[in-house]
Amino acid sequence: MSNFFLRLPPVQSGIIGHRGMSAQAPENTLAGFRKAAQFGLSWVEFDTQRCGSGEWVVFHDKNLERTTNGAGLVIDTPYQTLRTFDAGSWFHPQFKNERVPTLQQALSCLAYLKLHPNIELKVFAQPLTVEAIVDFLSILENAWPKELPPPLVSSFNLKSLKVLRSLDNKLPLGYIVRDPTESTLNAIVEAGFDSLHCDNQNFSSALLEKATSKSMALPVLVYTVNDPNRIKVLLQSGVTAVFSDVTDVIL
Repeated sequence: MSNFFLRLPPVQSGIIGHRGMSAQAPENTLAGFRKAAQFGLSWVEFDTQRCGSGEWVVFHDKNLERTTNGAGLVIDTPYQTLRTFDAGSWFHPQFKNERVPTLQQALSCLAYLKLHPNIELKVFAQPLTVEAIVDFLSILENAWPKELPPPLVSSFNLKSLKVLRSLDNKLPLGYIVRDPTESTLNAIVEAGFDSLHCDNQNFSSALLEKATSKSMALPVLVYTVNDPNRIKVLLQSGVTAVFSDVTDVIL
């Protein structure tokens, strides 16, 4: 297993809250993080991307409509506008006026709650620029307590991860691949990444055996699994962790 990954906190019960605790609270919100801590999770995953004025915000989609009362693209919306949108009522009226947090706010909240983050970098078109990644790293440096193990950062975008690795050789990095092959595993090792994040629909025991062999020793994390029986099978097979929405049911 990656030396970097061994330095990270253990994943309680092998379960990482997907976008916070998204069966109990609106995804990618501070309310969702608080709910995850309340239910005893030790890790949560969330998404981040840049908005129109350059701030890194915690948000999954390219568009605002699904999870806020705003409209348009996140990348076109300045934070002064974005922060006014209701990001909770779509889920349940009790979360009315929940806001889209910045990356700084999310990290501060998680550190206070003693939750470890897996941060997914959202890349919708071109790979992130060096300037954007430098800004991202600066936020991690300033907002995440230095005495705590570093966040695990992951992305579907291989080029952006490679730039990130060239700028920081210590930050744990995970490559997200919907349908990984043996060449995917080789690419992860060659790039110096630390974990494979694989779609549940395309997971196979053969892939796990290859990834966890002595020559690779890659942690394998599987997303998004909401069947408790399936989670049990995956963890018993040797998967390091699973991402789940229904962590309240499973725990």
